[in-house]
Amino acid sequence: MQVRILLPEKVLAQHDDAVKVVGEALDGGFCLKPRHVDYVAVLGPGLVGITTEQGQEIFYAVAEGMVVKHGSEVRFAVRDGAGGSDLGRLREVIDERFAHRDEDELQARNLAWKMEAGFIRRLMELERGY
Repeated sequence: MQVRILLPEKVLAQHDDAVKVVGEALDGGFCLKPRHVDYVAVLGPGLVGITTEQGQEIFYAVAEGMVVKHGSEVRFAVRDGAGGSDLGRLREVIDERFAHRDEDELQARNLAWKMEAGFIRRLMELERGY
């Protein structure tokens, strides 16, 4: 299979000899092989493992995104990612770099929700004539 892991600004990984791709989607783990059916899933922060024809296992830490398998092509489109052979270090990348982003995004979302709720309250007050 041809596997590509795409970040917004570059290609993180490109493997043309993959025989297996494993990872974790929001709805559970997945394993993709050349003869498997086409597949689409939403990803959260996690690890992706690629096994090559030579039996080499390569791992990547990925932030949220999508994975699409169509025929012999597997494409990941993720917000951030890192590669390496040390699984412990990749897990740290996920916990430190990606989790921190989640906290910032949650704070931004909370602020947006508060602004929206304030706007709706103000509209209701205007409607009542206050």
